[in-house]
Amino acid sequence: MTYRFTRILLTCLVVLICYTSAKSSQSVCPDDLRKTLKLTILYMNDPHAHYSPESKKDESGFTGGFAKAQSVIEQIRKANASEGRHTIFLLAGDLLTGTSYSTVFRGSMGVELLNAMSLTAMVVGNHEFDYGIDNLTKNLRPRMNFPLLSANILDDHGHLLFQKSTMMSFENNLNSVIIFGITTPQTPVMSSPKNVSHLTFEDPVLSANKELSEIAPNCLVVALTHLGLKMDKLLAASSPGINVIIGGHSHTRVETPIKVGETIICQAAAYAEFLGRLDVDFRDGKILSYTGKLIPLETTVSEDERIRSLIEKYKESMSPELERTLGYNEAQLDASRRDVRSDAPNKLAILIAGLVADSVGADLGLVNSGSIRAGMEKGKVTLNDIYKILPFDDTVVKLQINGADLEAVLQTSAQLPDGSGGKLQSYGIVTRRVGDSIELLKVKGRPFEASENYSIAAGEFLASGGDGYEILRYKGKNKLDSGLVIRDLLVHFVETKQTVTEKDVPEVSANW
Repeated sequence: MTYRFTRILLTCLVVLICYTSAKSSQSVCPDDLRKTLKLTILYMNDPHAHYSPESKKDESGFTGGFAKAQSVIEQIRKANASEGRHTIFLLAGDLLTGTSYSTVFRGSMGVELLNAMSLTAMVVGNHEFDYGIDNLTKNLRPRMNFPLLSANILDDHGHLLFQKSTMMSFENNLNSVIIFGITTPQTPVMSSPKNVSHLTFEDPVLSANKELSEIAPNCLVVALTHLGLKMDKLLAASSPGINVIIGGHSHTRVETPIKVGETIICQAAAYAEFLGRLDVDFRDGKILSYTGKLIPLETTVSEDERIRSLIEKYKESMSPELERTLGYNEAQLDASRRDVRSDAPNKLAILIAGLVADSVGADLGLVNSGSIRAGMEKGKVTLNDIYKILPFDDTVVKLQINGADLEAVLQTSAQLPDGSGGKLQSYGIVTRRVGDSIELLKVKGRPFEASENYSIAAGEFLASGGDGYEILRYKGKNKLDSGLVIRDLLVHFVETKQTVTEKDVPEVSANW
């Protein structure tokens, strides 16, 4: 014990002498302590509970998933260890929401898998709040063997809700690594307001620069962000002290790293289809060289047996109810991200909006396209398939709104770019696009009148102002939460029809 204590004390004294003498003479530090830090950063983002490998349309075999990722991670870790290179593994947010794994286990399965994969750190994504703040802070965070980071989320007392950063030091090397997290300030409009209304999401650039002002020299600075590529580029330009940004949120497939100024930006698409790799050589506050790429988790990639077994354990514990056959589908009900998140009407989305409207007898139904996460394949339809389509526990709210405000709601949707989850899909209305504007022609078969009041059925998320529809939150009158879960409406529909055909799907308006 005495020998060990003496060795630790001597190491601390050497580091202290090096740090305090850095301004006057870099050569004070022994060269073996100032040597180049060789580091590999492995990263994923936005897995959205796609833990298992999945089959792709028109392709054989299974791709993606955490077990394939782990087999690659372990290979890289072992190879790096033999070469004197260090390895860290980061996740850039949105672990939750997207498959029945998330719906059933609410993130606890993902946390156990990441623990087993020796994750270094994770940033808070907007979907981490989908099952409520208590699930995140009281259920998931205590289970994590890794830091959950965000330097820009404040609680109702103005205090940081999460750990803002984590520091890593390496034996016989003064070059430390600082990782800090930044979460999208759009979270309040992308998550149900009831989950985050008491929180403050500070400006990412201001929060990053505050963090940078507190970081000592000789640190490799990594911003682990859930902002989207566009905002990451702005952050890099506004905060040049950041060496590396590992990002998420926009699901962008960045095949090779992007450089803005001296900052390297990376992102690895989504749904655990890729593992990103960035190799950097760092010394005296600068990246000397770097290489980066995405590693596709293809059918040829083997699965790590330990992670695969963990996934199988969770599969077996899931209720057999999820695999129960509800009915069959013969209709063309595609709903890819590109198909549904646009101004073009989508059959499945219209069907869901119609079920929402009919469930409470409303004039029209609205659904935000971001709530629909998959299409309905032809053939057997199981409860698990419905969970994939509608993973959110959103309930139907009925409200009253006047025609002028309804037009404003539709205009908000029209102005959003294609690909935005805030794009609305509707039932019960006929519209026409005129330039950049939307003209409302009919509501429930009657000519539209701007002065008339209409009843709208929408999810609680939208009715509460989600996706930026504040007009529904503040102008909607006589709100009534039915308690009906939108997903259950689709389940009941398939069970009742037994076989869904094209004639069961509302027609797409030719006047759109």
